[in-house]
Amino acid sequence: MDYNKLNKELEVFENQKADLITQLENHIKVYGSYLEKKYGLIPSSESFANWFIDNHQDVLRKKRRIPFRLTREYVFQFCTEYKSELDEFELNERLPTYVSEDNLYRDKVDEIFEEYVPQMKSNISSILLLELIAEISNILYYEELPKEIDKVHERNFDAKRESIRYLYYELWKLNKNKGIKSLIVEYLLKKFDSLSDNDHGSLMKKLATKPQHFDKVK
Repeated sequence: MDYNKLNKELEVFENQKADLITQLENHIKVYGSYLEKKYGLIPSSESFANWFIDNHQDVLRKKRRIPFRLTREYVFQFCTEYKSELDEFELNERLPTYVSEDNLYRDKVDEIFEEYVPQMKSNISSILLLELIAEISNILYYEELPKEIDKVHERNFDAKRESIRYLYYELWKLNKNKGIKSLIVEYLLKKFDSLSDNDHGSLMKKLATKPQHFDKVK
């Protein structure tokens, strides 16, 4: 066995991996915010480098003698494939743990989101959509707020604030009592960054007011 040759190959491999990590980190500095908004993630340098080496050895072999220039298209390809894997995992593995089978609101909540959200002209990941559906289903069923509520920023769900508010009014109608309405208002204030500048009383009063230009027109 030619150990010198193996050691040289290993050295080339390590140099290529280090170079990929450096180039990716430079890309992230320039357009990382775009990737986060489009894909809902920022690639891990280590994961990206391993993915590239596994899937694009032919490219690297051709470029051994000159520095390889990492283009944005490779980064987009990785994000697309990785996001697809995450979405599939969430849909197949985590969905049953979000909402119990006996939650009688789950299917109705899902129908309302399916009807309204696509017409709100907003970019929202399937993972966040599942989270929103699960949380409001459980609020309606258990009549209490989640113990932990992660804030949703406008870059992750950029629908108009009036549309979000009125969407949750439609959801409240599934379990129409004042206690639930108050919980939903409290949830909106904690959940959505775009609504956090409201106070509980004013948001409670205008929850049922249909916006003049509501995205979903019946």
